[in-house]
Amino acid sequence: MNLNTLQAFRHGLYECLERAGDALFNAADALLTQTQAQSLAQLSLSPFFQRGWPSLYEAFQDGRIATGKLQELFAAFAPEPTAAEPLLLGLDSSSIARPLSPRASDRTQVYVPNLPADSKPVTPGWQFSALVVLPESASSWNYLLSHRRIASTQTAGQVGAEQLRDLVPCLQTCERAIVVADRSYSNAPFLRASQDVACDKLIRLAKNRVFYRPAPPRTGHRGAPRPRWAALQVRRAPDAWPPRSGVGRPRRERASAAGGSMGAPAFEAGS
Repeated sequence: MNLNTLQAFRHGLYECLERAGDALFNAADALLTQTQAQSLAQLSLSPFFQRGWPSLYEAFQDGRIATGKLQELFAAFAPEPTAAEPLLLGLDSSSIARPLSPRASDRTQVYVPNLPADSKPVTPGWQFSALVVLPESASSWNYLLSHRRIASTQTAGQVGAEQLRDLVPCLQTCERAIVVADRSYSNAPFLRASQDVACDKLIRLAKNRVFYRPAPPRTGHRGAPRPRWAALQVRRAPDAWPPRSGVGRPRRERASAAGGSMGAPAFEAGS
């Protein structure tokens, strides 16, 4: 990484800290370096935290961050795509379980995988929505643009649409960005809330989702009009079929009515 870029980012980050800025800035360095800390006292032992442990409580209790300015900073330092290529953004939600924190405010029931068969796959916790810049090559690393808490009165789609409205206009890209999302975002409320954002959407659809053509105009004849037209039937092109294995009959996968293979993504262009 260019040290001048890192220095400029750190200066911009410090300017976003409106109250208890020094303590918050040291706390950020400590969180990045003291990854095994289990308490605030252990976190204060980081060599990058240059204050006493009470300053951590001050930072998290009295500190104030200019969130709008911080979002602009993240957008300004976002990695630029290859020339004439769109910027790929990923939108998804994740959970943090808090079953032993009864005093934690606004906990909800979140999904927990890999539990025994007789256990309910839910536990009290928090849910968060993340908007990231996806790397051009396969990697476990990405660039975080926004990470917001999903309140119990909100849905992941509502928070995701707010993140797109706030962050996409700040991105300095020539091409329209493409947002990649899971099938939990393939619903009308999210699409309506984000239709005015200048980006395209590539969203995975549920395998049982069916799209219908618009209803035909009224004919003037007696009887109730037809409520809807036939379902869209989109099939793969022959050259897109999986290759033959050489054993048995060739394997053919039917495409869903949404425009892809069963459970595969389908393209939804933005406005």
